[in-house]
Amino acid sequence: MATKERFVGVSFDDGPNSQNIQEILAILRENNCQATWIINCVR
Repeated sequence: MATKERFVGVSFDDGPNSQNIQEILAILRENNCQATWIINCVR
């Protein structure tokens, strides 16, 4: 994808759980970052 803006892709396997979601959200908030969450509910 061609863009002049900087971006990062991050993937979580077997998670995230309720504890680390809060930690991730806090880090995003502290760094003024946006995120898109795609949740796969298949087990």
